[in-house]
Formats: sequence, C-alpha cells, structure tokens
Amino acid sequence: MFQPYLAEYRYYALFEAQSDMHDIDKARGLFRSVTVSDEQEYEGHGVWRRSRALSATEDRNSYEDYREASAAEVELLRRRADARPASPVDPGERDEQEAVLVLLAARRRAEPVDGHHYFALFEELGHVVDLDRAHSLIRCPADGDGGWQTFLREDEWLPGKEPRDEHSLPVGREDVRRVSAARETAAIRYFDVRSGFGNQCELVRRTGSADEAAGHLGWRPTDVLGRVRPGWRGDEVGERWFDTHRYVDADSGRFTLR
Repeated sequence: MFQPYLAEYRYYALFEAQSDMHDIDKARGLFRSVTVSDEQEYEGHGVWRRSRALSATEDRNSYEDYREASAAEVELLRRRADARPASPVDPGERDEQEAVLVLLAARRRAEPVDGHHYFALFEELGHVVDLDRAHSLIRCPADGDGGWQTFLREDEWLPGKEPRDEHSLPVGREDVRRVSAARETAAIRYFDVRSGFGNQCELVRRTGSADEAAGHLGWRPTDVLGRVRPGWRGDEVGERWFDTHRYVDADSGRFTLR
C-alpha cells in the first residue's frame, strides 16, 4: 500500500523494440523513477534530466519498451553514458535534483506516527523543498489494514485515494502538526468529492467555515464534506488542479452530487 511511496529509485533500461530487451547492449539508455509521474534519463557525469521516454512507450504507435534494470546493468549503462562528453545543467534541473534529494531523504527516515504513515502532497516535484507549499495531508495505516484518508480538520479525516499521480513527501510527527495546522487555517481549500458510482463529483472550495460547490452558474452552498458516505472519496487538491477540472466538469455537465 504505502511501500512504493517510501522506496528508493527504480531503474529501467529502454529499448527500441521488445525483441531487443534481452540484450542490455541494445538499450537506448538508463532511466529512473522516484514517483509514478516523474522519470529521469541519465545523461552521464552524475546528471539526470527529466524525461517522458518511458511514458511514450504507451503510445499505440510506439514499438519501444522498457524493463527494470539489474544493479550490474545499471552500472554498465552508467559507464556508457559517462564516456560521452558532459553537457551543461540549467538552474531548473538543479532545483529538481535538490527536490529529489529532499524526497529520498524523507523516505529513508520515514516512520509511522501513531499507527499511520503520513504524507504531504504537492502540485510540483520542486515544491517538496518547502513544506508550506503542501496542498494536502493524507495518511494510511502502517499495518496495511485500511485505506487512505484525507485530512479535513482535527480528528476528522475523509476516505481518500492513493497518491499515484501526485508528489508525496513522507512527514513525521512535527511536520504532521505543521501541515495540518496550515490546512485548517488556509484562506481557501479545494476538494474533489466523488461518489462510488460512475464519475459523479462535487468540486468544493472551503473559505473560512463556508463550503461552496462549483456549478454551471457559479457557486452554491454545500454540506457535502459533512455527509461523505461509505464508498465515496474526498481529496484535497491544489488550486491549479481545481481550476482545470472545474472548467472541464462545467463544460461536460458533470456536477451531479447533491
């Protein structure tokens, strides 16, 4: 359940065709992933750059494929890349590499807090260096018995979802207090509430003590966060995600929870 969000890098070799995958010498390059949505390609001389090459293999017109690389294969592909001339690294890439180091250090020291593993969520990988930029706090049982939950307010959690496509930073007791306090006192919070049936949803913004749901004609009062039913899910999301999905849902008429 939570193990992938506490793991080190996973390394992969990319090939131009599935038939080449048995021969590491035919690999296009060495890649690694630290989250589901963040992959990097090794450029050589200690430099990793953001990539979409692994994701692109899912395109139906692609013949490329990849597999996990063994420790010996990783070393071979590293040496091969290091034999090429070094290329410059721009400041944005340095910032991202710093964020990855922060994330990995947090994973190494992660420990349960009162029977749960806690994670702060961020809209971008580079944001994990600043805990105040977290837009949500989630948790799951350390013994694996139970689902994910989203922090709403003190002693109140909503059934949530696994952070597959988000940047999740493991946090300890002091940072749990810090992030939960920040979420409770935030001027505006955004939630995505979904039922267990179809794609019915409610996009909610919380301003102070008032909750408003997005609709075709603007905003209307709602109490949906107080009546989440079994099988429903409530996730606190970032402002950018919220704005994008509000537009999409308004355009498609999917404001259906009442």
